[in-house]
Amino acid sequence: MKILKNILIIVALTFIITFIGSLFLPSKYVVSRTIKIQAPIDTIFSYTNNLQQWNRWIIFNKDADTTFIIKYSGPEAGIGAKQYWESKKLGKGILQIIESKPNKMVVFEELLGENKFKAIGTFTFDESKDGVLVTWKDEGALGFNPIARIFGLFYDKLIGKDYEAGLQDLKKLCEGK
Repeated sequence: MKILKNILIIVALTFIITFIGSLFLPSKYVVSRTIKIQAPIDTIFSYTNNLQQWNRWIIFNKDADTTFIIKYSGPEAGIGAKQYWESKKLGKGILQIIESKPNKMVVFEELLGENKFKAIGTFTFDESKDGVLVTWKDEGALGFNPIARIFGLFYDKLIGKDYEAGLQDLKKLCEGK
């Protein structure tokens, strides 16, 4: 009986320490990657402003998930363009372009999963003499959920490599390689 009581105390203390400790962790996450592309800025913009073009370079749907289904609604490109997806691996999600400034930026909102976890993504374009600096940034609130806040500490490492691979594919596509 004493062993069971000690186990319960340890479990309760672990839960309390984890919960209280998580309150001191960041309440939002940010993932950002940048690449230089040597192509016309309007070409790069057209591949990021049109969700149907994302299939040509984005990494998330290129794995061996044969259950991945994408549907579109709204305009083909720009504000209001919407993408719905569903797969066994990634679950369900909705992505919609909410702001678009030609050759400057594309802002999109993502609603992920059944609980509709919300994130805001941005592509920005900075033109220079030797190419266009493209930055892909994603950020979202983690709320008060201790598990989400702990997971948020590793989000950059987990998803950042996919952003890098996607940007590399965008570069190859835009540069014609």
